[in-house]
Amino acid sequence: SVFITASEYFTVAFSGGHFAGNFQNYFSISFCLINLIFVFAAMLRQHKANFPRQIVISHSINFAIFIIVIVLIKIPNIAPNTYFAIILVLMSITGITSSYLQNALYGLAARLPPMYVQGFLTGQGLAGLISSVVPLAIAFMSDAETASTVESVNRRAIIYFAFSAALVLLSIVTYLLMRQLPIYRYYNRSSKMAHQANAAVLQSYSRKDMLCVAQSIWKYGLAILLTLFVTLALFPSITASITSTRPNEARWRSREIFVLIHFVIFNAGDMLGKMLPALLPVRNDRALLLLSLLRMAFAPLFVLSNVQYGTGDLAARSTPVVFGDAVYYIILSVFSISNGWVGTCVMMFGPEKVAEPDRGYSGMMLSVLLTAGLELGSLASFAVRAGICNCNSFMS
Repeated sequence: SVFITASEYFTVAFSGGHFAGNFQNYFSISFCLINLIFVFAAMLRQHKANFPRQIVISHSINFAIFIIVIVLIKIPNIAPNTYFAIILVLMSITGITSSYLQNALYGLAARLPPMYVQGFLTGQGLAGLISSVVPLAIAFMSDAETASTVESVNRRAIIYFAFSAALVLLSIVTYLLMRQLPIYRYYNRSSKMAHQANAAVLQSYSRKDMLCVAQSIWKYGLAILLTLFVTLALFPSITASITSTRPNEARWRSREIFVLIHFVIFNAGDMLGKMLPALLPVRNDRALLLLSLLRMAFAPLFVLSNVQYGTGDLAARSTPVVFGDAVYYIILSVFSISNGWVGTCVMMFGPEKVAEPDRGYSGMMLSVLLTAGLELGSLASFAVRAGICNCNSFMS
């Protein structure tokens, strides 16, 4: 989320290279592929997992990566394609750290009552919202006349990544403090005996046991996979290419601000959707699967918005512009709210379908399918982009 939201900076940094127009597709697919591989690897080693260590080490590495990016921003004249390769490697490393972080957090959350699982997921949404509000605020505080200069874009990027690094440090501190809370100790017994007992259960899983758990939650699993598939197929590779139909009327309608607002709307809607199960819980697996299928309707709705690539030559469009700015933002809001709502309902109520000892394992299964949905959606985004721009989406 941090790298994707910094799209304005990377568009400038990669300009003149092969990936200035499609780096978001590559960001998504590389991160999700690495994340999927290591989430699965982490699940296989679940019986040996040390969740506190995974959380602290993963956060520490992410902090170091943000500092490295800040240093790279200050180094002039790095070739665009070389810089793209460096950033892609750094993103791949965050894919590894995020997989172990995800493994630990979902494993811990699955042992908690649903209300705490929702709080955990809402916190994820809040983190995404903060990461999108900060660059928007920085952009609005910048001088409108110099906002598009390389120096101004670089300065905003440094502030943004420094703020993100500070949030990571804050996350480490708050996690260490949370471990001391009585409610955390109650639900996540940290004693060596409890850990060994849990490890023994996980280590004793046979293929039959795994299949039994999978049969109990397969509809939830398919629902989360389809939900994230649709989301990543369209966001941000397609949605970030949608611009205002009246870009010269106000500053917020300019391309860079309009896209930043779109990130805020998505993350705000996603967070709202993650809070929604408290009021509108959907426990039925068939209903969740149906909702995930209905979200495919967002694809044509976004295509009929003002999607632009490269110079934005409307004569090259193969589809008409049907929706203006307000309608597009409404569509985006429903899209993001449904993403958070369906995904949270799955993660809250899916593990309830299995016995108490199996809930941690079912949570891990769902997290793997969640990551698989992200990866498949990232792959599909290349096809969607190619269909809209009539171009080689891997090279432009």
